[in-house]
Order: sequence, then C-alpha cells, then structure tokens
Amino acid sequence: MENAAQSRQISKLTKFLEYDIEVKAHSTLNNAKGVINCRDLLNCTEQEILDELEGQGVIDVRRIKTKKEGKLVDTPIHILTFNTPKLPQQVKAAFYNLKVRQFIPSPLRCFKCQGFSHTATRCTKEQICVCGKSLHVGSQCQPPVKCINCKGDHSARSKDCPIYKQEVAIQEIKAKENISYTDARKKIIIPTPKPNISFARAIAPPIIPKLNTKELVQELIPHLVSALSAFYTPPPVFVQPTIPAQSKKLPLPDPGCPIQKRYRTDSSDIESVTSEAGSSAQKTKTVKKPKRGRGWKKGRSRKPKDSNNSQSLDDLPSSEEENQEMDLQDPIQKLPDPIQKLPDPIQKLPDNSTPT
Repeated sequence: MENAAQSRQISKLTKFLEYDIEVKAHSTLNNAKGVINCRDLLNCTEQEILDELEGQGVIDVRRIKTKKEGKLVDTPIHILTFNTPKLPQQVKAAFYNLKVRQFIPSPLRCFKCQGFSHTATRCTKEQICVCGKSLHVGSQCQPPVKCINCKGDHSARSKDCPIYKQEVAIQEIKAKENISYTDARKKIIIPTPKPNISFARAIAPPIIPKLNTKELVQELIPHLVSALSAFYTPPPVFVQPTIPAQSKKLPLPDPGCPIQKRYRTDSSDIESVTSEAGSSAQKTKTVKKPKRGRGWKKGRSRKPKDSNNSQSLDDLPSSEEENQEMDLQDPIQKLPDPIQKLPDPIQKLPDNSTPT
C-alpha cells in the first residue's frame, strides 16, 4: 500500500467477486525489529521493559541469551519489535536514550536435514549428521567430512560455507529493505560453486569473447558486392572530345579590322622586350642634366670691378643659346647675292637715332 488510507479501505473488504475474503495485516512485513544494549536493563524483566516502552510503539521485547558452562545466561542485548515498518533511531527508557540498531537475524538452519530457510518441525527429509553422513548417535564424526549444501570438505555448520554466506546476505537484504525471504533471495541468488572453483570466480560475470569485426566485414564484402550488382546499372560513359594542340603562330589580322597591338608570349618576344627595357633604362641613367654648383666659384669676387663694362654671370649667354644663334645665322649666310640681306633684328639701334 502507498498510504494508510488505502490500507484501511482494503481492510474493510469482505468479498471479492463471488468469494468471501478476510483481510489481515502481514505478521512480519508491517513490523520492524531493532536491537538495544543496556546493562542496567538486566535488573528488569521483559514484561517490565515492554510496559515502559509500549507508548513508543514497542509491541514485543526479547532478551538474548548465551550458553556458558552449559547454562543459559542473560545478556544486556534486547530485541525490540515495533508496530511500524520504519525503525526509530532511538528509544527512551527511564533516563537513558538508547540507540536502536537494525536487527539482522542469523540464517535459519534445520537440525534434521542440515538445510537452510526452514526448521526441523516442518522438515520432511531424512535426518543427516552435520558431517554429511547418516545419523550416528554417541560416536564422533569420522573423516572425510562433506557439506550437504555445497558438497565441500567442511561440515554443514561451518561459517566458511558459500551457501551460509549467501543466506547471511539474504537475511541482510530482507531486514534492511523489509521484504520477504523469497524476494530477497531473488535479488542475490548465486549459483552454488563447484569444489575446484573459488567463490570470487563463481560470482564473477561471464567473460564474453571479443568479436573480430574486421574479418567478418572482409567475409561479407563479396556477398554484398554480388547482391548489389544485380540491382546496379552503370551510367553511360561520356567521352570528352579531343582538341588539337594550337600552333604558337597567331593568325594574320583581317584587313577590314582596325590594327591593334598584339603581344606574343614567346620566349624570343619576352627576351626582346626585356632587352629594350634594359637599354632604355641605361639611356635614362646616362642622360642626366648636370647639377649646377651652389655659390660663387672660389677666388671670384661677388661685386664686379666695372659695373658698366662687366656683365653678370646671369647675363652671359649659355652654350645652348650660342648654338641657337649659330643655327639662325647659317641659313642667312647661305642666301644668294641678289637677295638683299635685311639687317639683323637682334642688333640694337642707337639711343638718339630714329629709323628712316
């Protein structure tokens, strides 16, 4: 049930379909068992402790006893049964706050067949000794000893038996999760190991061999190719037409078309262009206008001695001007005699004279 309301509704049922039913609470799953340890409680009886703790949900008290010198002796350990499935953390007895621990019972072993999970009163099997042989009263067990549960070389009451360890784990899960013995057994059931196999090897997961996928793929490739070839049709093959290699000579221009400059990419043309470019670069390097020196020449005075007769350097004709004058006078001298020579227009007239 998920809550108390559902449990109350179900407990009121008296008929299911056409059958008469009676709903009762589970005797063990609705309860929880805990352990307390207090030496002062030895002075009290179990009933006195129950009366004291009844208000805290305790419905049963049982004191654990041990055997010493053939006699049962009380111990300070008490098992408390609570009316709720949830175990409380502590209980208060007199002026003691006692911590409550989870009670995990020991595996239940039958003294008749030496098996687990039942008692001798409900056993229907043949009686066997703990040594694995038929019952022999009044004599000691003779070797070899054999466990009736795991077939090992130990007695049935040995705590090293794998079946005993399995039963301990089942009881622990049953108490902590508050489930039935059958459900707890399903959770941690372990196959009984063989005598020559260790317990760790018995509980280890099985080893799965690794598959070599590379070899499997190589084996499947021919089958895949044959299967796909039945459905595959190759596309038509396209043959690209071959183009003859063009000659290096360019075609002659059409007479009707305007002449344009055409450049070839031959190595000879490239060499001629580079040679022309190199020669022009050399010319530009050789033909340079001489730079005019700055300042006056050394030893020349800045002021001329005679301002009337002397001429400045700026008034003196340069070599280029003299060449131009000579070029102009040559054609005049070559004229024939009958032609009257005109006076030189460059010649200056006197200041006081007037033209006639």
